[in-house]
Amino acid sequence: MAPQKSRPQPPEGGLRPLAIKLLVAGLLMASLPWALAQAAGVSSGGPVRAVANLGWLLSVLAGLIYLVGGGSGRRGGPQPGGERHSTHPSAGASRISTQPPASRFSPSSRMSGMDSEPDALGAPPSVWAPAVFRVIEWRRFEVVLEAYFAQAGFVTSSKSHGPDGGVDIWLYSRHEPGVPVSLVHGKHSHGKKVTSAQVREFMNVLATHQLRRGLFATASMFTPDGADYARTHHVQPLDPKALVELIEQRTPEEQKALLSLALQGEYWRPTCWKCQIKLVERDDAKDGKRYWGCANDPICKTTMGMRRPQARRL
Repeated sequence: MAPQKSRPQPPEGGLRPLAIKLLVAGLLMASLPWALAQAAGVSSGGPVRAVANLGWLLSVLAGLIYLVGGGSGRRGGPQPGGERHSTHPSAGASRISTQPPASRFSPSSRMSGMDSEPDALGAPPSVWAPAVFRVIEWRRFEVVLEAYFAQAGFVTSSKSHGPDGGVDIWLYSRHEPGVPVSLVHGKHSHGKKVTSAQVREFMNVLATHQLRRGLFATASMFTPDGADYARTHHVQPLDPKALVELIEQRTPEEQKALLSLALQGEYWRPTCWKCQIKLVERDDAKDGKRYWGCANDPICKTTMGMRRPQARRL
């Protein structure tokens, strides 16, 4: 089920190897007069000096290419939610050193009214089924997605944007880790179906990085036009049923590992995308309704609506 490999432009930092080669060549040319003088006593005037001057210019140009090609986006580190690099133990691939290209998806400043609380169950699921994706919160959903593609043999690099900007998971071949072969966009969004407009936005990201194919995964559903639009434009739509079908193709041990990741800790309690800690139950002072709020309030004002009057307690 691995996406077909394309030939996109290299991500940020792709010009640096060229810059290093130019720098080495420039320094060699610049040192030519000295080398000739030491070896044969040849004068450094005329053509030899011209070659040396050209070498210095080439060295300066290489330095500029190195700085520009590396980009400045890396210096600030990952945004809240963080960029993650992963290789699953079964994948056997090493961590890549390149950062993924920036995505156009971004989170809102607050999660008020987000419908991310799972349905209540008497006990956690014991086998994979679409219901698993209904009971896990957004962070568990993203972790399971990345772990699945790592199991499938890809080197992965992800950037989470929080509810519900989703997560971008860049897929790299083990044999060519610096070149992404495909992109997975995961969107938790319980109760909110993925539309053709959202698929179109994802396609724009693929086109920007010259990727011919992509995968769009959701813990919810696709609208009929959203699913049709995805299929006709080389985007594989993955709803909970399709995701379970893919997971069931893994070995029993791998399926068990993925389920353990999905149900890890308080898998039903939403995570604050800013602080990366579990939200806590709060009461609205005006109407008494319960909602999720960040434990770091008032420093962090992240909130999330509950789908039931009472949060689940285990």
